[in-house]
Amino acid sequence: MLRLDRVVKPWKESGALNAHINLYAFWNDEVFLTKSGDLGIVLRVRGVDYENLDQAAQEYAVKRLEAALKIFGPGFRVYQYLFKTNRPQIPFQSYDDPIVQAAVNQRKHFFESKLESLFEVEIFYAIVIEGTRSKTGVTAALKQLATDPMAGLRELKAQFSNDKMKVLVREHIQADLLKLEQRVNSFIRQLADFLPINALQRDDCFRFFRRLVNYDSWRIEGRPTLVTAPPTDAKLTAVPFAETRLCAVFSDGHAAASKEHVTLEDFANDEWILLPRNVNATIHDTILETAARTGIPFRQAHGVINAEQAFYLVSERAGVAILPRPSTLGTPAGAVVVRPLSDPALSFETCLIMRRDDDSKLVNQYARAFLRKYARKLGSGRQMELPLSA
Repeated sequence: MLRLDRVVKPWKESGALNAHINLYAFWNDEVFLTKSGDLGIVLRVRGVDYENLDQAAQEYAVKRLEAALKIFGPGFRVYQYLFKTNRPQIPFQSYDDPIVQAAVNQRKHFFESKLESLFEVEIFYAIVIEGTRSKTGVTAALKQLATDPMAGLRELKAQFSNDKMKVLVREHIQADLLKLEQRVNSFIRQLADFLPINALQRDDCFRFFRRLVNYDSWRIEGRPTLVTAPPTDAKLTAVPFAETRLCAVFSDGHAAASKEHVTLEDFANDEWILLPRNVNATIHDTILETAARTGIPFRQAHGVINAEQAFYLVSERAGVAILPRPSTLGTPAGAVVVRPLSDPALSFETCLIMRRDDDSKLVNQYARAFLRKYARKLGSGRQMELPLSA
């Protein structure tokens, strides 16, 4: 759950993503196209465990990488990015054997106590091929007259006018695409035996570019942002796409833990953990109004700004949390139960939130694809209205 002022203010200050990064659209699921006509692929590189290698093995790995990079000759640019983040998510598997599970839990608690001193390092390569028509200027236009007279004349004309629009030909893009994919696949195959490399898909690639210009995780994941029961704001476009029912989060020892459907009356004697009014006034006021109508005395123990804080307080037996279903937390811990509230009034629209003046083609492309995908999941025969710019 995000505060709308936190969503709007940074976007006002920073502008759209395409104002900082030269992106135009995605040509396919892996390849992006820039506004200057270049094509690129982003690769995730897992790296090698250098601590377990002696000096000779480390030198061998470096030489293998150097030899593989020589595949990208003139016309290619290789950008290396490194992200270092603290408090990484450490995956653990569950086992049926109680002895093995106890050992895993002990190891998990050990790493949780060390999270503040643990870091995750991620390495990415952005491989970009210079487009056939990406060079600009009088010299480049004169050179182009011999091979492509029409394009050369168009470029010369653009140098002496205010028209800066670039015309891209599909045949040229397809030729660059074939060359790019061949070189990248050859690079991956040469290092596949000791260096795991995979190309980022469209959504992951879009998230990667957002990480280049953002530090806050909630902003990186926002892309556009999903908000339940958003207030009316002239600066934002809100596209409703789903009904979200509030949930109660409580300990597994609660009397309501055996019920599949619960109401506010089941928690009349508990202290409540709610989102404060300055986070979402609509949800906060509706909960209090529903409680007042059913004669439930309100006793708020804590105010939280996100689901992570609510889960922690519930696990500490501080009360019962009432909030939109936290879809990003995955499966709740064994000591915490999540149940939907059956009260009819506690159901709200979840909307896709975008800045109204954001005319980024990339952001609109993502928003349309997301909404269409979600409409197919719902199986609705009615066409979903998308009030987004073309």
